[in-house]
Amino acid sequence: MSSNIDVICVQENAITPDLEKQIIDVQRAAFSDVKRFENHRWLIKPGSNDLWFLAQKGKRVVGSVWLHHRTVAAQVGPLKIGGIGNVCSHPDVWGQGFARACLTKAQEYLSHSDQIEFGLLFAGRAESAFYEKLGWRRVENPIWNTAEGKKIKEATGVKMIYPARFPLAYWPEGEISLNGPGW
Repeated sequence: MSSNIDVICVQENAITPDLEKQIIDVQRAAFSDVKRFENHRWLIKPGSNDLWFLAQKGKRVVGSVWLHHRTVAAQVGPLKIGGIGNVCSHPDVWGQGFARACLTKAQEYLSHSDQIEFGLLFAGRAESAFYEKLGWRRVENPIWNTAEGKKIKEATGVKMIYPARFPLAYWPEGEISLNGPGW
């Protein structure tokens, strides 16, 4: 079903006020228990080169995925990752493939980018099966939110990776530092 859904990719620095309002509306409806989405479309401020994959029904945004570019630290050295967040669709269209279509477009970007080695996301236990069906795999590494090089808190949720430039077998063992807060 998601192959017939229109998904646009918009760089963070090209988000218009109208698009921002539409994204906030979708996320406020989809994540009604997250107070931060009452006025913002992010939990941490996106970088100017971050990307939004937005599903539209007519001219209305009804689904979103945020791709956050970040270099993380592993024991083998730095890794360039595409952090995936804000995967959702408006409750009016749940079950119709809009979030899947956004994520599929984000995965296409991950697979073709020469700047990203892996996709990384943190899922709820119930949602992890959705991601596994789309090629994401669980990892057990300790992954840390950090500030000024210091461990603050271990990332929560089911940790999942997606192959971009490297196959899954190249994901390093050991601790990973997000070099900043989680998303």
